[in-house]
Amino acid sequence: MLQKLNSISAWGIFLIGFIHISGLFWFFVYLVEPGTAGVAREPVLWWAVGGITLWLGGGLNLLRLHYGQVARGIVPITLAANVVMVVFEVWLEVNNPGFLTPLRMLLLVFQVLATLFTIGALRHPSHAPA
Repeated sequence: MLQKLNSISAWGIFLIGFIHISGLFWFFVYLVEPGTAGVAREPVLWWAVGGITLWLGGGLNLLRLHYGQVARGIVPITLAANVVMVVFEVWLEVNNPGFLTPLRMLLLVFQVLATLFTIGALRHPSHAPA
């Protein structure tokens, strides 16, 4: 059961990153607004980078899940990424109440679960789900 939850949290972060990037074509009519210059061109870039960051975070969790017992160095790196993702997500939701959507809350649940599983893998390497 824990192994399945561990896998769901890792894949969930990765898939929400895909949904996030797919939202580019829903929320932005133009990838670069005609006639804009400088920082006015940045919202699409930030949106895409957010999705890519979720891909990387989910990818690190998948690597930890499958190779964490063999390649022990991936575990502390994944823990650092998970902590940063959780802190940023909490900061984003506290400072932008309009961002508090069911998908964002699900992402936060996945991120917290992934962080807890990573702490477990760090504390008990022989008992970590593989």
